[in-house]
Amino acid sequence: MGITSDYVDFCLGLKYEDLPSGILEYVKKLGLDFVGAAAYGTLADSSKIMLEFIQSLNVRGDCTVIGGSPKYPQQYAALANGTFVKPNELDDVENSSSLHPGAAVWPVILALGEKYHVDGKRLITAAVLGYETIIRLGKAINYAEHYKRGFHPSSTCGHFAATVAASKLLDLNKHQMMNALGITGSQTSGSFRYIVAGSWTKAFHSGWAAHSGILAAHLAQKGFDAPTDIFEGQYGFLESYSENTHPELILKDLDKVYETLRTGIKIHTACRHEHPALDAVLAIVRQNGLKPDDIERVDIYMIGNAFRLVVEPENDKRTPRNVVEAMHSMYFGAAMAIIKRRAFIEEHTEEWLHSSQVQDLINKIHCHHDPELDKLLPEKFPARAIIQTVDGRKFEKIYEIPYGDGMNPLSLDELRGKYQPLAKSIFSEKRAQEIEERIMHLEEIEDFGKVAELLQREGG
Repeated sequence: MGITSDYVDFCLGLKYEDLPSGILEYVKKLGLDFVGAAAYGTLADSSKIMLEFIQSLNVRGDCTVIGGSPKYPQQYAALANGTFVKPNELDDVENSSSLHPGAAVWPVILALGEKYHVDGKRLITAAVLGYETIIRLGKAINYAEHYKRGFHPSSTCGHFAATVAASKLLDLNKHQMMNALGITGSQTSGSFRYIVAGSWTKAFHSGWAAHSGILAAHLAQKGFDAPTDIFEGQYGFLESYSENTHPELILKDLDKVYETLRTGIKIHTACRHEHPALDAVLAIVRQNGLKPDDIERVDIYMIGNAFRLVVEPENDKRTPRNVVEAMHSMYFGAAMAIIKRRAFIEEHTEEWLHSSQVQDLINKIHCHHDPELDKLLPEKFPARAIIQTVDGRKFEKIYEIPYGDGMNPLSLDELRGKYQPLAKSIFSEKRAQEIEERIMHLEEIEDFGKVAELLQREGG
């Protein structure tokens, strides 16, 4: 009948038993990664203000806000948890669609899973559908053109992902789910201006997407009427929000290829477009024992879209004014990688922003767009670095796929190395381990409400 109709048929028909074993294990890793990133994110000023706002509404519900107490209505718990995961650029990412899938999906899974006492198998299935939806829409929207119009695809496409996950968990029928997507089409938003302004609205995007998805699914369940072909055609999502779109990619290899497996887990506190270059710089520095004083010049070669996002405008990116801007600056990230031999949470702070050592090193870093690297897209996501030393040595490294990418994934032990320090920022070691154990055995859980309780503030 049409793209939206056919896609909804797929969503309604997908069962846990249909999913390959590889994706079952990987989705649980993505869930654990979300919890760790969101737990640490609760400490951010933007998260504190969001929670203060929700508290000011004087409403109570039965859904957990990570690290908080008491409980709140499902849509507000999702709004909070979606906002919490974003401030530190630690949430998962998918390169071919240039967006962050889990930030919009997992807040819905947590809230509705707890509210309706859903079992783990149903939650995993709904999560996969959320990831498939956002990635497939992100590829179809032609993200480069989408960015040019000022939209953030993690937000715009994330609204639909949240809606699909919520609709699946609420057992909507076909007409209801199509209506839910149509309602979402009138909520879809997300200005990319934050990357210029260095503001907090990126954190708001995923929370609002999750909130909107839950709202749309409930309205549709009650019979609220909306367009049932929102993806395609005149005034549809793709045509309205971008140019040169590829609607056929929404349905391509559906039920044969799971795009979810392409999702990467980030190991650097920086925009994903920095990651392959950071991997290259770190490899050179670590393997050759280089120190900041050894460096004469650094040249970084990048794909065009990465160059536009984390290099331009050059003067601004060389002198980030706040931590948000620093997390979107290739110059700052590379300087910290050389100084500290990593680019994680401790390297993106106000203290380092004002360091003369960092600025001196930034002056030695030069970034270039390399059209030859663009030819490796979308299957690869490359960058190349060359470091010259004061004593005349020259080192070069290329990374075609960033470490932690779905095509170059972390092991469970490596994921634990990221998750545990983040989770222990607000939970005891015992509680953090218990959360990990439950999520990594999610398919065995009969009532997610018992897991969600572990995410509350201890002693609260």
